[in-house]
Amino acid sequence: MIINTDTLKGLYGKKSFEYENIELPSMINGEELTYIEHVKRISASSLGIPSTVTRIARKLFYPRNVFQECPNLEELKVYDTLTEFGYPAYSGTIIREPSGEIYADTKADVSVKDTFRNIAFSDCPEFRKLVILHAEQSSGMIQPYLFKGLHELQEVIIEDGVKIIGDEAFADCPELRKILIPASVEGIRYLAFQHDMNLKIYGYTDTFAEEYAIKNGYAFHVL
Repeated sequence: MIINTDTLKGLYGKKSFEYENIELPSMINGEELTYIEHVKRISASSLGIPSTVTRIARKLFYPRNVFQECPNLEELKVYDTLTEFGYPAYSGTIIREPSGEIYADTKADVSVKDTFRNIAFSDCPEFRKLVILHAEQSSGMIQPYLFKGLHELQEVIIEDGVKIIGDEAFADCPELRKILIPASVEGIRYLAFQHDMNLKIYGYTDTFAEEYAIKNGYAFHVL
């Protein structure tokens, strides 16, 4: 589904610029919202995605950004039911569909740390914060590689109920400076934050988050 100003006007009777915070419903036009392909020209500063959504991504053969022309968007709220977010670009390579059709040509002279980028956002200069909520129907795992390569991301808030942070879930996020990890988290894969050189972990004493931070050399701030 494509979410834009017309979608919001149909739902609420107003254009998106009249909203500061938007919480999308789980049902739109009588259908359960499970897949979002494109979010365009949303002027809200905060956008909430329902737990029914498992994929926020463009089709591989249609390589445009998922979030486009959202100039005020600062915060995105998603659930741990999510299995796919955005799509990757591998600098210096050409990526092809199984059919052979090119869907990403990213040849460029770049540094090693820029070889992977999740190009989910375009013209969203204010985006910096991701909030991850827990859904009862979820296993409580943030999937491996899910948010890898989000170069815009600066802050992550994980709410209570999440149990596992998967391998490279937040790897290659060079601007990521703060992540809040709840006491419910009982496992963080070794490379979850690979190459996140500025990261500080916030959490509670005597938790797995504190143990992980100390073991892996991250600054730990007690809440």
